[in-house]
Amino acid sequence: MMKKLIAVLLLFVMTISCSIQAFAFTPRYSVSMPKIPDIHVELSDATKKAVDNAVKEQLEKTILERPVITQSTCWHGNYIYGTKTHLILGWNPVEDAQSYSVEITKADGTKKIYTAERNYMFLSEWTDDFIKGCLNEKTDGSSGDATVRVRAHGENDTCSLWSEVVYICCNAYY
Repeated sequence: MMKKLIAVLLLFVMTISCSIQAFAFTPRYSVSMPKIPDIHVELSDATKKAVDNAVKEQLEKTILERPVITQSTCWHGNYIYGTKTHLILGWNPVEDAQSYSVEITKADGTKKIYTAERNYMFLSEWTDDFIKGCLNEKTDGSSGDATVRVRAHGENDTCSLWSEVVYICCNAYY
């Protein structure tokens, strides 16, 4: 029993002595950061003009013309078995466009993006549940504004900017 007690005591003394030596010889680490000066670069007018021209030239190569929405009408058809919603969208054709992205945002904030091959789109509640009911109706029963915007896509990942947001007229019945 005495041997175990002495062994534990020696282990305790060795542990304390090692840690004290480690603390005694560890230097404090202090870093003083140099002050970074403010750098101001002023380009010459000729350089600014050259950069502007290069950017414009590159944009003309990679960005298609922005589409303009010409029609956005939603109507509800009364049929023997109930009312169904239909949506017609149209926009100007964009030169070199191979497809179009059409983003529809309902009044309640939900969005859906469609792909169109031509410069118009017809959607029906029969084929797409997203346009079911009135697009201008919010979840609390009040009315708001449903919107649409279009973007053209061409070869080699070229595209246009999004068109201006247009409100969807959602009051027509036939």
